[in-house]
Amino acid sequence: MTTAYGRGYAFTFSQPVGATVANIPSNNIYAIREYDLENPSVTVANWDCSRKYKIIRAVDAPTYCPAHSITDLLNESVRAELEIVRRQYPADQWDFNVNYRCAVPKGSVSCYKEETYQGAAVGANYSLNTDCFQPYGTYTGTVPLPRCAQYISICLKP
Repeated sequence: MTTAYGRGYAFTFSQPVGATVANIPSNNIYAIREYDLENPSVTVANWDCSRKYKIIRAVDAPTYCPAHSITDLLNESVRAELEIVRRQYPADQWDFNVNYRCAVPKGSVSCYKEETYQGAAVGANYSLNTDCFQPYGTYTGTVPLPRCAQYISICLKP
């Protein structure tokens, strides 16, 4: 067989928008290009990947990802965005705040390795302006302890 049929997808990753530090990982889906496998040079669709949500540890949620207020939920644009989010992330597994662009996994699930260093808990660094630890990162000087923030990218086909 020399011919493949179907669709192919090319993903492009980037740093989060606003990152000012080199150590922030390129862990955001920036773009998806869909193409026909019979003719890979022709783009079938460029997906919209503009929806980004920072994943917050449950312990940090009150500060960095508070629950929506009743006023928020009465806002039609908030409800419309939640409708899009809920297509992929069920309410029994995730809490979202679309105004803060953040998500909190429910239950015992975590996107961060829970560990201690010299008796203190190692947290997550949600700032785009300070260094954070990422596995396989390259560091000069002291290695930063807080883990780099993880993200959800929601991509929609036009």
